[in-house]
Amino acid sequence: MNSAPLLVTDPRLDREAERITLSARIDEHRLFWTMPDRASIALRGEPFVCALLVSAMRTGRSLVLPEQLSLDPAFHASLEELQVIFARWFAGLRPVTVEAALSARHGATGRFTGYSGGVDSSYTVLRLLDRLDGVVLVDGIEYQEANVPLMREVDDTLAATMAARGLPLLTVQTNAKWIGKATGGKWSQFIGGSLASAPHALGVAEYSIASSNAWEKLRPYGSHPITDPRWSSASTSILHHGCEALRVEKISALRSAPDLLAAIRVCFQGTAYNCGTCHKCLQTAAGLRAVGLESPALPVLRDPTRLRSIEVEHDGDLIDWEELLTPAVHASDPALAGELSRLLRRYHLRQAARRLDEVATGGWLRRLVTRT
Repeated sequence: MNSAPLLVTDPRLDREAERITLSARIDEHRLFWTMPDRASIALRGEPFVCALLVSAMRTGRSLVLPEQLSLDPAFHASLEELQVIFARWFAGLRPVTVEAALSARHGATGRFTGYSGGVDSSYTVLRLLDRLDGVVLVDGIEYQEANVPLMREVDDTLAATMAARGLPLLTVQTNAKWIGKATGGKWSQFIGGSLASAPHALGVAEYSIASSNAWEKLRPYGSHPITDPRWSSASTSILHHGCEALRVEKISALRSAPDLLAAIRVCFQGTAYNCGTCHKCLQTAAGLRAVGLESPALPVLRDPTRLRSIEVEHDGDLIDWEELLTPAVHASDPALAGELSRLLRRYHLRQAARRLDEVATGGWLRRLVTRT
């Protein structure tokens, strides 16, 4: 554990053309959000706490903000309970103090949701369309390496899709994910705070984060219906939306929204809009096949045995795949159901072998195989 406080210093608001950058120095790095200039954007501390709190908890460093970066009292008050939940969920996290001046924020405006083109966010846009004033694309939380031409294509495609529905797309560029990792955090634990940092930076009144899983599939995760709303302040309400539907049900709902289906983007490889071969692409292609849909943005999964090229890596992936294997898929597409069952069975067998190794050899065999 690092006993030195995690200091946020040199906060700045820099305007250039029609874009504005909120930033501050964190250790030897600079954390920033660059976004369209809005009257509601202000020098505030909430975005920085959202992005850094879990990293501070992992490293045991108190989080200290300068006087210019004050926190809304309601936001500050919720941090104690939020930290208790994360500390109970994730080994290695412990509550830390957050030192900041307190003052109410005024002038937050608009109702927005995050929209990346993925299944979850497309479903949320579809369901909340009548109450939205716009959508937010956060650039900097998906690809491991920056790909400016690809992000420009993504931005143009998604902006055009939303414009046809009468909604503006606000693109926020940030290094919150990179800074979170650089300061000791794990993405699966601070993803919710990172997502919540963008609406606080923009100064929006209401922001919906699309759910990852349905109610019956929930597990401890950084973005969760219990924790996401606790990133709210008195002026910015953070909501969690979509737990009423399994992923395959969300895909099926897009049958009524061919424009959203045509713009679907799920790939994190950073090589193409959708590479068509990674686990996210194949998983979504399997979901489309399961409900009898196709998207021009993604190759059709005509041969379900292609799923044998991938492995379920962890319990989070397991849940995503399990959500595709419904009784309806068993009945309508035995070939796909068989491959999905095979994929899940391989994961369970590996986990059983790991548990057996832990009991029999204390994990020696797994460590030997890993070294080999």
